[in-house]
Amino acid sequence: MERVVFIGDSWGRYLGEAAENGNLLQPLNAVADWRKTTFIGSTASKFARNYDSYMDCAVKAVKTPCRLIIFSLGGNDFYNLAHFNDLSAAEERFIDESFTKIRNNLITVLRELRENSPAPILFSGYDYFNIDKLVDLFTPDSRLRKLETPLFNRLMMKEGRFAAEAAAAVSGVFCSVNWGLLQHNADPERYPLRGGNPNEPTPVSWIPDGMHPTKEGYRILLLSTLKQAGLLPEKQR
Repeated sequence: MERVVFIGDSWGRYLGEAAENGNLLQPLNAVADWRKTTFIGSTASKFARNYDSYMDCAVKAVKTPCRLIIFSLGGNDFYNLAHFNDLSAAEERFIDESFTKIRNNLITVLRELRENSPAPILFSGYDYFNIDKLVDLFTPDSRLRKLETPLFNRLMMKEGRFAAEAAAAVSGVFCSVNWGLLQHNADPERYPLRGGNPNEPTPVSWIPDGMHPTKEGYRILLLSTLKQAGLLPEKQR
């Protein structure tokens, strides 16, 4: 069987686990490879700097022929930006410059992967986080407290647009859009908008710690990414 290599942060790791535990890659005649290439808490800047050999591990994995690369990175960069800065009062220029740095680091990482593998790269997009749970569990003294859900979600979407720009800058990279997907699964009547409702958080039933979905949530997100990229047989769409 072929390999699908998952690269990135905790979301990349848990997407890989979901693929493995749910046999989600069986239609591709592939198995998930994620243990040595996903790093909880990692950022695009750490990958770009090859912190703790993150990039070396990723390159080594993709140099061995693989069917596909699934990439999830940038969420911790955004989280750190919001944690250490008062984005509720920040100038648009500061936010754009900060996201540009994240985008450029993502481009650096994606280009290095592309230079070492011809396999298609799927950049799996995030769902909305739940800022109230993030503050309660991770950062009680964080500047995140100054951000209300609508602004926080819109900043997440803005970061997502910069990530999509990174994907568009490198050949053979597809970026999926998953905003509000878990809102829809949790309550399709309450969230009728395409892409979910940025004025509402993802329900805690789907994202219990505010940042990481349940196992079923990751399964839904991975299937969404594969479907958007047109990689699943028609009967599974």
